[in-house]
Amino acid sequence: MQTTQSLYTYRIVEQEQTDLISKTAECLARSFFGVDVSGKWVQEPMVGQLNFEYEDLYDFIHGYLTSVADQGYCAVAMDEQDQVVGALVGDTNAPEIIGEDIFEGSFSDMNILLSVLEDVDTITFSEVFWICGQQ
Repeated sequence: MQTTQSLYTYRIVEQEQTDLISKTAECLARSFFGVDVSGKWVQEPMVGQLNFEYEDLYDFIHGYLTSVADQGYCAVAMDEQDQVVGALVGDTNAPEIIGEDIFEGSFSDMNILLSVLEDVDTITFSEVFWICGQQ
């Protein structure tokens, strides 16, 4: 019987850790872009549907990580060779309505999704405020 034991170190990613942010972005971009799992291609559905380019996906994830790392909700698992092998990335989820196209290149179709989500947010906020009696 074969057994494998691996030790992982877990770290919170901080904004000044630019090398760790880059390694984390690479890990997430590879995972979202797609990996072969026992002969099956597995990828994040929107990435495949919208045909994102790897470089655009990496740049987007890197920018996102850089912008939210100071919130303290980004954690990584590091293997014995100090490589990022997993990541959990979150933020405060504060709603933000931008109102204009912000994505370019292979990400440009995301502007449509962003517009729809902004409309949904606006309706939801107005309903919640109306129910709660707030302006």
